[in-house]
Amino acid sequence: MLKVEHLSVWYDVTEVIRDVTFEVPENDVVALLGGNGAGKTTILNTLSGLLAPRAGTITVDGNVVKGWHPQTIVKAGMVQVPQGRFVWPGMSVEDNLALGAITRPRSDREAIAADMDEVFDMFPVLKERRRGFAASLSGGEQQMLAIGRALMARPRLLLMDEPSHGLSPLMVRQMVVAIRRLHERGMTILLVEQNVGVAAAVSKLAYVLVNGEIEFSTPGAELADNPDILRSYLGGGRY
Repeated sequence: MLKVEHLSVWYDVTEVIRDVTFEVPENDVVALLGGNGAGKTTILNTLSGLLAPRAGTITVDGNVVKGWHPQTIVKAGMVQVPQGRFVWPGMSVEDNLALGAITRPRSDREAIAADMDEVFDMFPVLKERRRGFAASLSGGEQQMLAIGRALMARPRLLLMDEPSHGLSPLMVRQMVVAIRRLHERGMTILLVEQNVGVAAAVSKLAYVLVNGEIEFSTPGAELADNPDILRSYLGGGRY
């Protein structure tokens, strides 16, 4: 579904992503692992059209999307759940979710309402708090809201930027369950993570990014069986 070839991204005079190539097959969960400053978020922002690459090709379903406007990329079915959640704190949970459907036509009103019900089915706590301000939610609940908002755009490919970051162990486990449920429903997911345990629990394949370059790839199952493989890169462990 997603093919990234020889991607290069610069900040001013500094090359932060160098000749990165990887693929995300349809209906798979693929992890992109790396420590702070490795370039993971830069890659996601480039895929989302928020940054312009210096070189390389980004292809989704056979269409080259490099240079597309972010809104066009969302309409094409590739939607990002940003690191840090970035929910609108002074708006209700329900209104935050409605914003996720802003690129959809108004004629989709009934379908949008049905999709919101599906989000509430996946995250019942959001239904309980639907009239409350997003600022009143815990960090884990805000992460659920950020995922739900992305789902309202009806993505086919979900880009998730460190969904376990800053969450309690209990919330991390709930996040793993949510990712598995999305995958079971046919969602294709590119998961950016530092938490090796989360990646091992949900991904079929993992790429390791070091200093802006893909160092190597490995089946997700091997992350759990051989955690020392990545320890020198990530310093992480199991969730």
